[in-house]
Amino acid sequence: MSINDAMQSGVSGLVANSAALSTIANNIANVNTVGYKQSESEFESLVTSEGGSNDSSSGGVAATTVNLIDQQGSSIQTSSPLDLAIQGQGFFVTTNQGTNVGATSPALFTRAGSFQVNSQGYLVNSAGLVLQGWPANANGTITPNPSSLTSLQGINVSQVGGAVSPTTAIGINANLDASQTVSAAATAAATASPGAYNPSTNSMAMYDSNPATGVAPDYTIQVPISDSQGGSHTVQIDLLKSTVPDQWYAEIVAVPPTDVVDGDHDEVHDDEHDAEPQPPSGPPTAAGGDEDAVEDAATDSPHDEAAPTTPPPDADDDPESTGSEGPPTV
Repeated sequence: MSINDAMQSGVSGLVANSAALSTIANNIANVNTVGYKQSESEFESLVTSEGGSNDSSSGGVAATTVNLIDQQGSSIQTSSPLDLAIQGQGFFVTTNQGTNVGATSPALFTRAGSFQVNSQGYLVNSAGLVLQGWPANANGTITPNPSSLTSLQGINVSQVGGAVSPTTAIGINANLDASQTVSAAATAAATASPGAYNPSTNSMAMYDSNPATGVAPDYTIQVPISDSQGGSHTVQIDLLKSTVPDQWYAEIVAVPPTDVVDGDHDEVHDDEHDAEPQPPSGPPTAAGGDEDAVEDAATDSPHDEAAPTTPPPDADDDPESTGSEGPPTV
């Protein structure tokens, strides 16, 4: 073996190792690239032709990069409602224009499902290609035809709308700490002493509006809701442990408090079974004129769950009242 052969053998190993490192670096660099498929490096030996009986062949090694495009990619959660993913076989069909798509128009296939709406209302990917799909008839029925691409049309969402569905019920699963110390206000409430908790004159809702007044709750739970016009609101459940074992006071208020016209109170139990609230004696009336009884219950047993709470379903731009009166009976 000559000096040249020996150097070539070493150089081929360095080149193969460099190619393998390049493949690994490419996988790392594209870990967040939508639709990217992993690549692998495969090594193979290089064998040169044998010369005379006294000659020795140095050989070498080579690296080949294999793109695993036929494997299922991993699905990730995103914050965009227009991001799509395909589980199993299939491709998204795209084209370079939204209208006037004919039999001669190019069809491009991709597994990358990150789409956004362009200025014309079409769903497009990062390359500007328009996503295509089968149209629906007047009855909303879609008739797919996988054997032909000519029936596909560009998906335009500019005219798509939906009816607003207000929040009508809230389900809460929560555990309250049974070892929570009873506050001075709750203790005074049992004897009607000064500073006692009172849902009308010294409530947790008053504390929410002004921490200098009212009674501070032991726990608060905030739940987002939607009104009949699609607006976002937040209701908060304030909880205060009472002197009665396995029993809590509860108030439902809106956040910010300026969304509330009035606020009532309720009590919750924490024994071994879910509490079943009695019908409220005076259901609140929303600003829009709808009446809804509010039920709420929670538990502080390590294994108990709070019963569903029903929030106001029609919280529009006008403030409304929430809450109910009367302790639930277990």
